[in-house]
Amino acid sequence: MKLKKIASLMLAGVMAMSMLAGCKTVDNSGNNGNDDVVVTPSASAIVTAVNNGQSATNDVKVDFTSDASLDAALTKAVEAVGDRDGRNELDRYMSDLTGVRVGISEVLKTTGVTSKDHKFWFHEWTEYEVDTKMDGKVITEMDVIRIDKALSEDAALRMAAAQIDKVVAQLVGTTYGNFAADDKYADYAYAGTVSMVSAENVNGTTSYFVAYTLTQTTSIKTLAPQA
Repeated sequence: MKLKKIASLMLAGVMAMSMLAGCKTVDNSGNNGNDDVVVTPSASAIVTAVNNGQSATNDVKVDFTSDASLDAALTKAVEAVGDRDGRNELDRYMSDLTGVRVGISEVLKTTGVTSKDHKFWFHEWTEYEVDTKMDGKVITEMDVIRIDKALSEDAALRMAAAQIDKVVAQLVGTTYGNFAADDKYADYAYAGTVSMVSAENVNGTTSYFVAYTLTQTTSIKTLAPQA
């Protein structure tokens, strides 16, 4: 498969003749054979969809914004992979282009806080420890979603928002409440970026690709002393 890039000027000569004749141009330039895929950046509706799609019962509300560099990286990665079902390949491209790890895992943790369960006879309790060196720690991770069976862009937006909401629902806002007075605890602030492109495949179907980042910032605080 080859990538057909949208341009404002028509190519002359043999290319124009090939197009008029309805023929495909064979390209041996090593562009991964994706010239039959058209990638079109989607509108910023993905930002609104993801922000509005977060459940009110979530512990954390993340304000997602658009990011031109993420838009460019996602477009370039999808152009490179084309309509091949290459999830690992797409992840690798996105990681290389952005420098951000693909896979949401570390931001879901209570950074700087560890717990250990204890049991003695009929007594059970949990001890928490706080690493003050984690104050100000910033972690950014990314994930990429491919949607192939959406009936429309609106449907793809809803599907992407629902998947991202499942991740946001796992975020922890604070460990306050697990500690006694004078103890330290951790608060977490989150921010996100999101981008979406659509790819028209050579078989006439449309795939939608969504990339989003989550950034967690840790703040170590101390509970007020008891009076």
